[in-house]
Order: sequence, then structure tokens, then C-alpha cells
Amino acid sequence: VMTQIYQGSRISFLYFFLFLSIGLYLILNLFTAAVYSEFRGYLEQSMQSSFLRRRVAFRAAFAILARDTSGRFADKNLVRQILQKAKIPSHNIPAMYTQLETINSDSDYIGWDTFRDIFDLIAKDQTNHGTKEVEFYSRNRLMKSMQRLVRNNIFQYFSIGMTFVHASLLTVEMEIDYHNVASHSDSGLAYA
Repeated sequence: VMTQIYQGSRISFLYFFLFLSIGLYLILNLFTAAVYSEFRGYLEQSMQSSFLRRRVAFRAAFAILARDTSGRFADKNLVRQILQKAKIPSHNIPAMYTQLETINSDSDYIGWDTFRDIFDLIAKDQTNHGTKEVEFYSRNRLMKSMQRLVRNNIFQYFSIGMTFVHASLLTVEMEIDYHNVASHSDSGLAYA
């Protein structure tokens, strides 16, 4: 339909270009919004269930540790042993020990709130995981420098620009070829 109307009036290109651009833009935005909404809902549900499981596990651990004091207090020495034997990230352990020693320093027992605060430090991890240095797959200096170049944002902007230039040149070349083919009388496009 577009080709026939375009042959009759070249200005109709603007209408079809705007129609397709706006239509595709709106459809892609709706599709992206729907996918994002579903993903966000799934992520929130997953985070809530993970938080609930963690709370239940902390509460169960405290109940086991506090069984000698009718479930109200846990012995600090037992908590220290747990911190030593548990598989906790090593960068969290000093903060957890500090929290354990500073709260109720005159008592040998801690309550549920203190126990929960100590183990909540794992969830409040303050380390920045984004600053980790990238591992290079090659020992060659040239390959390492190429990997650094490709990771740079300027290279990404350059790639986007080159993609736009190639798409524009391809469109112009296809238009020129269409006119060359259409100008020959033995072509099927000349009769359309």
C-alpha cells in the first residue's frame, strides 16, 4: 500500500514515516512497560519472600540459642561461636562482632532485637561490588588494551553513531537501486 501511494506522491513519505515511527514507538513502549511491570512484581514478591525466610530463620536460630532462658535471651558466647563457624562473608564479620560487643557490654546475654540487628548487617552490606576490577582473559598487553577500549563509554557512543550512519547509507543506497531498477522497462517494478 505504501509503495503505490509513494509512487503517486513523494510527500506521502512523511505521513507513513510519522505513522510508523509513532506507532512502533507506542507499541514498543507498551510492550516494555508490560514486561517491566511483570518483572517488578516478580522481583518484589521474590524479595519479600526472601526477607520473610531470613526473618524466620533468624527467629528459629534465636529460639534454639535461647532455650535455656525460656526463649528470651541468648548467650553471647554461643553467638560468637556461630559467627566463627557460620559461612558469613568475611567483610561482614568485624561489623557483626563490633555490634555484638558494644550492645549490652555489661551482660553476657542478648535479646531478640539485638540478635536480629547483628544478623541484619549481612543484608545491609555496605561494600561496593561495582568497583571490582575486571579480569582480563588474555595476558597479551595489546589484547588488554583492546578490552579496555571496548569497555569505554566513548566506544559505545561511537558504535551507536556508526550504526545510525550505516542505516542511513543503506536507506539511500536502496532508494537509488530502486530508481535504477524501476527505470528499466523490462523490470516488474516499472509496471507497478
